[in-house]
Amino acid sequence: MTLRLTVLLLIVLTLLPSSLIQLSNALAVQVTIGQSSITMNMQLLLQENLTSLPSINTILSESNSSTVLQPILQPINSSLNRLIPGARITSFQLDAQTLNSSGTWRLEENYSIVITGANTNLGSSIRSNLAFIAMNVSQPLMVLDQEINAVGSAYLLTPLNAQDPKITSYFIDGHQTLSAVIPAQTTSTFWLLDLTWVPPISSWPETQDHLKQTTTWTLDLGSPRYNLTYGRKSPEGPLINVHMATYYPTFTISVPANAWVDGNTISFDTPTPSETTMPLIIGASLVALIIVVLWDRRLTSALRVRKRKQ
Repeated sequence: MTLRLTVLLLIVLTLLPSSLIQLSNALAVQVTIGQSSITMNMQLLLQENLTSLPSINTILSESNSSTVLQPILQPINSSLNRLIPGARITSFQLDAQTLNSSGTWRLEENYSIVITGANTNLGSSIRSNLAFIAMNVSQPLMVLDQEINAVGSAYLLTPLNAQDPKITSYFIDGHQTLSAVIPAQTTSTFWLLDLTWVPPISSWPETQDHLKQTTTWTLDLGSPRYNLTYGRKSPEGPLINVHMATYYPTFTISVPANAWVDGNTISFDTPTPSETTMPLIIGASLVALIIVVLWDRRLTSALRVRKRKQ
């Protein structure tokens, strides 16, 4: 009986560290398509308990930090141009910060980007080329001497390689490996802004709301894009001192119209002048009709009163 209690207690203690870090909630890359521009709000989150992250807390925009922002904006703009020649970023803001709670670190990066040159106006319809969603920014990006893109090699690789492979079990993206070689290779090439893995939009689930005249596409992989786990082996099976790092982005594209997609090109019709003015004409006619009816009743009532007096 004592042996059973001892084993049960050991299992509980080995499972406890894994509860210190929960799976990163999927945060959305939200893309909204307008007639002349496209707005992309990227909410990126890395969550880990492998090591301590540097202190980052900054908001950068072209209006207040153009010099600091340019080394970040330029590679993103170049990646966009490679996919869509002629497209460019007309507005850019970055909000980046690191947070710590109970030993779990969070690197949160929120990008607000307005893009022009990706839409083609055909008069009665708009075609938006969203190929830039699968952008490839695979290079270091620094904010006040702190890395915000090459997070794998900058922060996660050193503690991973410091583990003793004789007493450590490794998992990468849900698969166990015999050594740290494959996790290290994956981690060394882990960039937050490498989105080349995103499939064409035509393969995403689509939702059409004909009453509200909106169309939405969503992409959720159902599991983290990057998921590193390692810990000390135990005779009972569960790991001891579990360490994890996860990155779980999702995507949402919204169009304020009934739209359709071909690959990465989204098309939708724009209201014609007659469609815009027709409701106004109908409304004005209705108001005029009501005024005429009320005026006619008023005149009729006045005539009846006069006849009675006569």
